[in-house]
Amino acid sequence: MRLFDAHCHIDMLNNIEIESIRSSDGIFITNGTSINSNIVNLNIADYKHIFPAAGIDPQNAALDNPILEDFLKVIDKLKDRIVAIGEIGIDLFIRNIANRSRQEYVFREFLKKAEELRKPVIIHSRSAIDLVIDIISSYNLDKIVFHYFEGSVDNIKLMRFIENSESFVSVPPLDSKKRREVILKLGIDKLLTESDAPAVAPSPFEVSKSIRLIAETLNIKVDDASEAVYRNGFSVYKIEDYINTK
Repeated sequence: MRLFDAHCHIDMLNNIEIESIRSSDGIFITNGTSINSNIVNLNIADYKHIFPAAGIDPQNAALDNPILEDFLKVIDKLKDRIVAIGEIGIDLFIRNIANRSRQEYVFREFLKKAEELRKPVIIHSRSAIDLVIDIISSYNLDKIVFHYFEGSVDNIKLMRFIENSESFVSVPPLDSKKRREVILKLGIDKLLTESDAPAVAPSPFEVSKSIRLIAETLNIKVDDASEAVYRNGFSVYKIEDYINTK
């Protein structure tokens, strides 16, 4: 099966693991979380199998405004090398990180940049999905990827937003009743797969478990699920525009 990992952190892997990814036939979107991780991701991207997204996640949202402004200017200069803006968002679960107002400010700055550059966004929304929906609804965004999706079909507002917008749910390699219900309700056309390695899975290749979860839930062949998700990811991130960019 062909693998498409919509959200991982290849900057956190060792050289042997990175080379194995470069030798595969999959596509892996490596997400920035801090200034340093974004720099590393841009350097390791080969634009054949590894493609970078640039962003600052909620845990690093306390950075000073001048640094944030400089980084947004760097994104402008490197826009042709970045497939998406991410990882960005709000996290109301983890303590001892930037407060809600600071997270929201940084989140909005990246949403404005994504809107300006017509880039998809990769969103972190732990314990904050309703707030995130309220915020992103005021922007004209290209595509929206809900990373490590933990929403519920019982959240009618959320389901309607996803169904009626260019939004996609990224399925991690962890099974749950709630996740299967979302997969069934949304169907294959709204699904992506991710490993979130090494934070969740030890390796990006674990994204194969996400594909099998989708196939089993929708009662389709694994290869059919793999190809459908691959096509979704290829389209969402406009991979064809970036192949062999480096």
